[in-house]
Amino acid sequence: MSILQVKNLSKSFGTVQALKGVSFTVRSGTVVGLIGPNGAGKTTLLKCILGLVRYERGEIFLDGRPLAGRKELAAQISYIPEQPVYYEELTVEENLSLYAMLAGTPRREFAEKKAMLVKELDLAEHLKKLPDQLSKGNRQKMMIAMAFFKRFQMLLADEPFSGLDPVMIRRLKDLFLAVKEEEKTVLISTHLLDLAQTICDDYIFLDHGNILAAGNREEIRRAAGIPGKEGVSLEEAYLKLLGRSEGS
Repeated sequence: MSILQVKNLSKSFGTVQALKGVSFTVRSGTVVGLIGPNGAGKTTLLKCILGLVRYERGEIFLDGRPLAGRKELAAQISYIPEQPVYYEELTVEENLSLYAMLAGTPRREFAEKKAMLVKELDLAEHLKKLPDQLSKGNRQKMMIAMAFFKRFQMLLADEPFSGLDPVMIRRLKDLFLAVKEEEKTVLISTHLLDLAQTICDDYIFLDHGNILAAGNREEIRRAAGIPGKEGVSLEEAYLKLLGRSEGS
């Protein structure tokens, strides 16, 4: 069963076509990698899904229902942005509390999630600091915590591993897998294919606003025209698809 359907989505910025008739489906209860180089259109696509960017053509469906203009559906999506968004004058703890309040998180649930997330993300010693006093990695952890306070059916994460050390990457992957165990969905935008392969069920390869291929490993391999054989890496298929795109 699909949680997200994107059909013929197009978006331009002036003369630049960021998305060119993009179509794909995301299955419920999966971790999906949105893979592509810088400038592929990944962030624009996520922002279109979130309603932060208006698109010229196409349709987006969440759980089978049109998403455009439906606030009750948009409320089921949480988001880890690539660029942190926070109140500079508030401490980390105050930012977390404010976001949870705006997300409508019940007080007891907030307390439970806060204790868990502060521990998992090693934020305890930073709670009384202002965000601008933090390292890039610790600001990223604050944004991750914010996203998990919201009750969601789908989590969109834009380059969520940026600035994190190997230990924290492992913990974040565990958080994503816990979302999957709850039959919810995670869509991760990243250019780190090696990392994505350790957690993702399905993949969407995007380049210059075009979908190169979408599906599980076997479907990606077939789309790349690689004969069935063991030992063929997803990276090999991706590079072949990318080369085909650049040569077209």
